[in-house]
Amino acid sequence: MPPESRQESAPLPNLFYARFYWSLVAFCVCGLFYTKYLPLHDLPNHLSRYYLLTRDADLASTKDLYSVHFGLTPNLGVDIISTVLGRFIDPALVVHGLLLIALGAWSLGIYRLSVRRNDGRCSPVIFFAPLMFFNVSVLMGYLNFAFAASFIPLIYYYAEMIEAPKNRMFFLFITVLLTYFGHMMVSLIILALMFYKGFVERKTPVGKATLTVSTVLTLLVGVLFKIGSVASETKQWRFTTPLNKLWLIRSAFEVGPKLYLCTSILFGVLALLFVFRVVKLRRDDIPVILFFLVLFLICPYGLELVMNLDGRIVPIGLAFLFALTVWKQSSSKAMEMARVGVLFAIGLGLLIPIDNHLTAGNREAIQVEKMVNAIPAGSLVVTVDLNLEASFDRTTWNPGLRMVSYFAMTQKPLIMPGIYMFPTQQPIVVKPGNPILDFVASESEGRSDAEQLDKSLDRIEVDYKQSRSFRGQPIYLLLINHKRTGFPDSRRIKVMDKDNCVALALVNSADISRF
Repeated sequence: MPPESRQESAPLPNLFYARFYWSLVAFCVCGLFYTKYLPLHDLPNHLSRYYLLTRDADLASTKDLYSVHFGLTPNLGVDIISTVLGRFIDPALVVHGLLLIALGAWSLGIYRLSVRRNDGRCSPVIFFAPLMFFNVSVLMGYLNFAFAASFIPLIYYYAEMIEAPKNRMFFLFITVLLTYFGHMMVSLIILALMFYKGFVERKTPVGKATLTVSTVLTLLVGVLFKIGSVASETKQWRFTTPLNKLWLIRSAFEVGPKLYLCTSILFGVLALLFVFRVVKLRRDDIPVILFFLVLFLICPYGLELVMNLDGRIVPIGLAFLFALTVWKQSSSKAMEMARVGVLFAIGLGLLIPIDNHLTAGNREAIQVEKMVNAIPAGSLVVTVDLNLEASFDRTTWNPGLRMVSYFAMTQKPLIMPGIYMFPTQQPIVVKPGNPILDFVASESEGRSDAEQLDKSLDRIEVDYKQSRSFRGQPIYLLLINHKRTGFPDSRRIKVMDKDNCVALALVNSADISRF
């Protein structure tokens, strides 16, 4: 063979693939930092708690409303870190930093797994992996889960690399305990993965050690949860049908209608790569993907208060699918470069809808900032959604319930009900004897149609008169109208204004700045 032919058929070095991969990661990093506000759905709720936990002197009026419970409860990872660092750094910057660490750990773990499977080169299929970071868990603002889950590929990689039984046992023990306090579901996923690895390797000392420590840690996690769980209400698990499971796969990456198409493109390209045998899975890696499929099928949808637990497994399983693929290089360098360029272009194109979401949400956040600046400091602000079911058809998330509380804590000491969760989830809980706060917590789970809203106004008026906490200051009731429908009863507004109990503002989600 002539020297030129040998050079043409020689495999491309890993640096060629790595540059494209880390370029996409860099674009994702820019997505976290180029907007003033991160419009993640539940992020303002988290930030509000962090400001309560770290700005006690500035928010003295809230001490009578909320209490703090740190303990052995799970899902406190980001809360603990933000509470410690937030006393020295602005909590919003802490969250940005943690998301950056999470994206880095996620991308590094997938990259190292891919290089290990491809004998020193990464598969170009992992170009889609950084996009998986912007899955439903991150975009919904589930910070504790998203942060802990981002380390799963890296944990799996290091667990594979450890060959000494004692080292494997120590590594798993520390990892599971840390991820338990990060998010309990993540620790259970890691335990199940490690139990699977131990079962496959059961004839070796490291496999027996893995089985042993996984079993012991499962019992320990159960004991910790039993001791630390102080749930105030009994909830029932919800399961979904196989057809709805398929819908969850599609919706795992949706942020409005545009990402429906992107999800289809993602799965379509991946299917074509397998059909034309451009990529394949090693025989011993196929059970890992089947493991995530079974886990997704048997996992409950969530509690009565919808948590979408099974949908969170999809991006993790897909990330493993990308990372474990073996790439078949083309015999021609020119053809290989073209294939890689096409995959890079598709990955870059799929970032555009995510960019649109972050940009549009940031614009809404700036509009909400104007709204908050118009409310007197120290006021009680309650948000009520009209036609809540319509909010999920929008490209961006509802700014009323989520963004107002962020500015309430960061810009002025407004009193915002709802910045707490159940004790098993978050450290801040509402103190008993605050009827308005209790009322808002119960009402926030339902939908506000005309009839329910009229009852809500009556309830708020009664609770306001019964409460002595707000010293006669008006309650600001912000009605977020998604469908641009008329207010159900304009006469009711006049009555409430006349009584000087509630200052009402009907806010259209398409034009918040009118307030």
